[in-house]
Formats: sequence, C-alpha cells, structure tokens
Amino acid sequence: MREHDEVEQLVVRTFQDHEVLAERGGDMLIQGVRRRAARRRRLRGGVALAAVGFLAVAAGVIPSLLGTGRPNPAPAVNVAQPQAGWRWESSLGAQIAVPQDWAVNDFGCRNTARSSVVRAPGAQPQCVGQEYPEKESAYIVGIPSGWIDDRFAILDSEEVNVDGVPATRRFGQLENGHFGGLVVIESRQLQVAVETLQAETAERILASLRLVDTDHSGCPTRRPQPSGVGTGPEPRTVPPGQLVPPDADTIAICWYERNSPGDSGPPKDRIETSARVAGEQARGLAAALNDAPAGGNPDVRESCAEPAQVVPDLLLLLTVGDETTRLWGTVTGCSGRGWDNGTARATITAPTLELVAAPLHASNLTLPGN
Repeated sequence: MREHDEVEQLVVRTFQDHEVLAERGGDMLIQGVRRRAARRRRLRGGVALAAVGFLAVAAGVIPSLLGTGRPNPAPAVNVAQPQAGWRWESSLGAQIAVPQDWAVNDFGCRNTARSSVVRAPGAQPQCVGQEYPEKESAYIVGIPSGWIDDRFAILDSEEVNVDGVPATRRFGQLENGHFGGLVVIESRQLQVAVETLQAETAERILASLRLVDTDHSGCPTRRPQPSGVGTGPEPRTVPPGQLVPPDADTIAICWYERNSPGDSGPPKDRIETSARVAGEQARGLAAALNDAPAGGNPDVRESCAEPAQVVPDLLLLLTVGDETTRLWGTVTGCSGRGWDNGTARATITAPTLELVAAPLHASNLTLPGN
C-alpha cells in the first residue's frame, strides 16, 4: 500500500503546484482531489489504477483553467474556448462548460431522455416529467428557485471561493446512484447544480464555473445604461438598410431580466442568457432587422400590466471588423416597445423576434398580444 499512498500524494502535489496558475475553479478542484484521495485510502485495492484514470481526466480539465499565470478574475471579454466537445453556457453573471451534445432547457413535464443544461427556463407548466435514469443535467438558476430540489441536502457542505467570491459547495453520490454537486453563491443570488452518471463529468462542470462581467458571447452580464432609448424627440423614419450594418460579421444577442408587472423595486439587470451568431446567420438576421417597419410597436393596453420602470429586454451587438453597433430591443412591456439604435426606431415583428430567440433557446421571449 505504500506505493499507492505515493501515487495519491503525487496527485495532490501536482494540483497544488498548478493551483496558483488556475484562472478559476482551482479552489474547488484541489478540494475535490483531496476528498477523492481520502476516499481512495479507504479502498483495499485498485488505488493506482484509479489515480491514473483521474490524472487522465484532470489532463482534460487543467488546460481549460490555466491562464498566463496572472490573476484575471473578470476579463473584459472571455474568449477562451472550453476543451474539444464542450461549450459555454451563460446566465445570471455565471458561465459553465457543458458537453457539446447536451440540449438546452430539456426538463420538466416535457423533458426527454436527452441530457440538458437549464438556464433562463421561464414559466413552465406545473407538472412532473418522466424520470430517465440515463439523463444528466446542469442548472444555472437564481435564489430562490423551484428548479433545484432537496436531493443535494444529503451531501456534506464546505466553504469555497469562486473567483474570490465566498460560496458553499456540496458534492458526492446521490441516493439514486448518480453523482451530484451544488454551488451556492448567496451574495450573487446564484446557484449551479449538476447531476451526472460519472463523478468526473460533474467535477469538470463545477470546476468550469466562472463569474464574469462579459460572457463568452461578448455580452455584458449586467445590462448597460441604454443610451438614446426612449428619449429625445419623435423618432425619425428609418432609412432603408440603416437600422443596423447589413454586413455584420457577428451578432451577440444579450437577453436581460425584467421586473414582474407591479414590481416597484429597482430594475433587474442581470443577463438571462446569451448567444452569438456569425456568417450567413448574422447577415440574415441583420437583413431581417433592416426590413423591419419604421417606428416602434403600438402600445398594448388591454390585459397588460406594466412594470414600474420599463427597460429593454435585448441588446444586440453587431460587429463589422473593429466596429460594433448597439441595437436595443424592448419586447415585453406595454409601451415603448421596438428596436432602437439610439437615433432610429423600428417595429419588432414576431418572425424577426423568432430569429433572435432561436439561438437563445428562449421559447418564452414573445411579444405581448402575439
């Protein structure tokens, strides 16, 4: 058993040596290694093989966490790519990496057996979906949330840091035999939960958790101050093709929280989620925006309750070369709706809104009365 202990110590020392280089997730990774090492000391055999298998998994995690060696807790734009076969998902100022083939918001009473990330789920029917033993899930949701149940309560809790922000973390095997983890960041009113078939998958997702000011799509995770929206004289007529650049290389689509009707509190400003389109898809969306009728949408008065403060739901960032054009979209209020680039306004039509909502997987982003 001495050689087994030496292998375990090698694993721990390896992560300790690299912990100072990790941009994010290092705290949670090293704590996970220590817990696994303690569990392996209780085994009677196969320790060396387990350690080698863990190192193979760690080799895939570490490259996505290593930076330049300088702390950078909130990059201006996070352009780092997750490892091959994985993708970023963003919501509420956090982002995680999940397997590329996972669905989005495949949960609840309409769920399938396909594994899924859940973020910005919106209103859902009150029903219980079928349980699929092979299904894996990851959640980015606020506090409180009706989407995370108490299945994680059986797991021990520990104090950790996520990008320097205090958090609590639970991780271990659940009663159904799956592996689960839950990170709660009270100060951000945020929680991230995972449930997977393999412990390594859950660890990798939790270790990828980042708190960002600008997410992987290029969207500010707090809604910027909308300049020119809803101010000034009557909007001028939109010249054909002038609402947005028709030859956009990329379009970042940023969707933000809104207050509920009757909510008198300050405007919510966290990002619901984001997406980025490029090439022909970006130019097709730009063409649809430029074909929008001039002027904003008519006000909705019947059966419409207005929040105390009306703010835009959407920010589109259209990039051509080194230049970026902002286009704001106000969708779900009773008044002041439409596209606005600061000097010109246009009508949000249902077909164009569908082009915007599709990359977001936002089925609940619709026009009132449509």
